[in-house]
Amino acid sequence: MIFIEHAFLQYRNGTIGLADVSFSANKGDFMFIVGPTGCGKTSLFRLIYREVVPQRGKVYVLGKNVVNLPRWRVPYLRRNIGVVFQDFRLLPHRTAWENVAYALQVMGAPHAEIEEQVEEALSLVGLLDKREVYPELLSGGEMQRVSLARAIANRPPILLADEPTGNLDPDTSLEIIRLLERVNLRGTTVLVATHDKYIVDAMAKTVVRMENGRITGREERGTYSGNVQNL
Repeated sequence: MIFIEHAFLQYRNGTIGLADVSFSANKGDFMFIVGPTGCGKTSLFRLIYREVVPQRGKVYVLGKNVVNLPRWRVPYLRRNIGVVFQDFRLLPHRTAWENVAYALQVMGAPHAEIEEQVEEALSLVGLLDKREVYPELLSGGEMQRVSLARAIANRPPILLADEPTGNLDPDTSLEIIRLLERVNLRGTTVLVATHDKYIVDAMAKTVVRMENGRITGREERGTYSGNVQNL
């Protein structure tokens, strides 16, 4: 589903985002990508949804070579990848329902399909009763749940969550991760970039460790600071 081999990514300002990264994820995987701020977690995600391309290396997502993907094909790739961000990125003048529906509207989905999928997504995250509420009246946890509903509304095979609990308290953070687990149980491959030791230890999923732009270890049913196998 995701295959990256010896990817090297350097930004225009000279910063090395990824030094020499090889990574793979299969259908139905749930992985935590852990490490300190600046270790390369976000750069890895940006490769996957093709916001950047590496100077060297291979990147295949859903069987497509995204390094050589024509620009006009990028939106079609992204339709298959849901993304949840730390800062929610909700449209402030749209209700919870409208925020989730917007992602489907820009893809040209039929009205009946939008109605069905938005209701399904908001129900999954437990916010159907908040459908007419604007973001400013929602708590941080509720805003992140709307963000998650928006990311899964079109039932993408891949979901990337980049520090989804960074602005939340521990109990709400675990609630969001449990929702991601529910999404994973439907068959979606879920990758969560985080430095939240509490949720990583609580979930005991696959843990991939990054440091200085490199993947340095991987452990099945791991913990944040456990005995991650050196690579």
